[in-house]
Amino acid sequence: MFLGVAVVVWAFSSMYSTRTSLSKYSDSNVTNVDNDTTSMDSTLKSKVIFDTKAFMADGKRTMTEEELIKKIGQPDKIDNWNYTSAIGNKYPIKTLTYGNYEYKFNNGLLHRITIFEPISYNSKDDFLEMFNVTKNSQSKLNDTGVAYRLTNGSIHDLWVGYNDKTKKTEWIHISYSDLFD
Repeated sequence: MFLGVAVVVWAFSSMYSTRTSLSKYSDSNVTNVDNDTTSMDSTLKSKVIFDTKAFMADGKRTMTEEELIKKIGQPDKIDNWNYTSAIGNKYPIKTLTYGNYEYKFNNGLLHRITIFEPISYNSKDDFLEMFNVTKNSQSKLNDTGVAYRLTNGSIHDLWVGYNDKTKKTEWIHISYSDLFD
């Protein structure tokens, strides 16, 4: 599913009622998959819609601001702000915003991606595959019925706010470090 090293794969099929202009923020390595079906079939397999692993520059570190901009272009907006942790430590954060997607950097490296776009899903069991996250023996899963959170998987943290009645996500936090814990 990767084209070269760390390629972003955003596959939006008709199972998602909201089509996005995400390709506006992509480069030529993005693969779009469009399966035209007229109804959402419960047997429809989930697909990777946002590849969290694609933001690992060399498999050991996340992308820099410059690498992200080179990959998906100039952001719509840039904000500089300070994050204060639960124990009172302050960290300078630079947020690059692309539509409903925020990329948060500290010391020039990507630490969190936040998606404020409703994304349809068949089952919350599909969240890991949808974001190309894998579990391991150290992973911990917590599902409150409105928020699904996997820590210590292939990325530090995948946290999805969801509404099982509408089968749509409300927000998604993808964290590559414990900075925002």
